[in-house]
Amino acid sequence: MTIDKSKPLVSVCIPVFNGENYLLESINSALQQDYSNFEVLIMDNCSTDSTELIASKINDNRIRYVRNNNNIGALKNFSKCVDECLGEYFVLLPHDDLLLPGFISEYVKRLEDKSVGLVYSSVQIINAGGVSQCTKIIHRENRKFTSEQVIEDLFVNFMPIQMAMVRTAILRKVGSFDSNYGLFVDIQLWLKVFFDDWDCFFLAKPYSSHRSHDAQGQAAFHELRLDILGEHWGRKLDKEFWRENSYNVFFLKLMKFVKNELKINKYNNEAINLLMLKIFIKSHIRFLSLAVIRLNSFFLWHEILLFRSIIKSYGVLKIVYYYPLIFISEILKKLKNRSIDKIEFNWSKK
Repeated sequence: MTIDKSKPLVSVCIPVFNGENYLLESINSALQQDYSNFEVLIMDNCSTDSTELIASKINDNRIRYVRNNNNIGALKNFSKCVDECLGEYFVLLPHDDLLLPGFISEYVKRLEDKSVGLVYSSVQIINAGGVSQCTKIIHRENRKFTSEQVIEDLFVNFMPIQMAMVRTAILRKVGSFDSNYGLFVDIQLWLKVFFDDWDCFFLAKPYSSHRSHDAQGQAAFHELRLDILGEHWGRKLDKEFWRENSYNVFFLKLMKFVKNELKINKYNNEAINLLMLKIFIKSHIRFLSLAVIRLNSFFLWHEILLFRSIIKSYGVLKIVYYYPLIFISEILKKLKNRSIDKIEFNWSKK
């Protein structure tokens, strides 16, 4: 690949809407990297707080600020980052997350291998105040995966690939972020990279911090918070939105996409299909239980209707076998870790 010396090698893209709480910290985590040839693209989704003021006060020529004329929704704003960035390599940095020291230099080094299309690492989890809670380490050693290997590994661990560095040309080829996959838009994009036959490099050391807090879209999906999701979508949402945009509806779409791509690419890997089924069942049981606990008939009926889709995809026999098996397994797991009085119906994998 020929590098254009007049352009930054790396684009660290920060999509943001009303991010005055964490934006400055996120920007600084990029500017303090031990690497020089990069830009920080701040893609402001028509914020109404002091986001623009925060960005304008930073005197650094590596920063480029772009403001949308109206709120286009979080997922479309992600894709606009891909359209607007100048770098050969692309990093999506949510405004509430952080890059740790050495992120850019270490990732760039791995992309010197021309067969590698994407690099990611273990991730540190921090709370709203920036205090470290834990570190999610998928593998204990650095590993290079072939495209087929990383697809299976993704579903074995089912951990979102946070703050990946990807070749921008690949994203523009495979189609960037697809809003039809909602909560799983990032996973579906990385899968498109792998189905395009690119290898992946994993770094065991954490090079980024993912902030966990109640205002995240991911948390809102898990807790059925349409008010928070409305901010991410850029409009007020009602219950009808949930029919086509619930966590499990999006995951069913992801399952269908993967099954189709496995067939097209002639990957004879029934294990991946079974892994996806097990992940879905755990999530489905979790949301059915949550709807019952909250006495919410709308959400309960919505989840019941999803049985038709999963039976159509996998057949009655697998469903009848795996649902009780996984339900009992999760109950035993909870009993092992907690007293029976503290059992919580929370089987979320994300």
